[in-house]
Amino acid sequence: MARQQQKLHPEELLQFVPEALKLLRQGTGLRQTEVSKRSGLTKAMLSSYETGKTLPNLGSLTAFLMAMDKDLSDLQTVLDMVRKVSPKRTSDPRDLERELGRVVLKAIQDVVERQGERDAP
Repeated sequence: MARQQQKLHPEELLQFVPEALKLLRQGTGLRQTEVSKRSGLTKAMLSSYETGKTLPNLGSLTAFLMAMDKDLSDLQTVLDMVRKVSPKRTSDPRDLERELGRVVLKAIQDVVERQGERDAP
């Protein structure tokens, strides 16, 4: 089904996030414990994200993706796969999207880390 034909409300789209996160991690060959160590998130948090008990906030999602050297574009690709939607992207703009996504995620992670350092006792 084309993307235009399968419009979902945000809350409907969110139901696909847990499976996409799990598939993305499994695709890297990393276990939750490894991603936990790399991201600073607890294994319990990762498990709750992948089972759908909770959804990650932007900081946690950023840490999760960066721990696997992934970005929002990678997550979107897996979400499209889980939703059985054919993405309509060309390779050149997608490469630019990926690079931009990595830069944005790195900036967000830096802000989150600085905030954590500022809040630390």
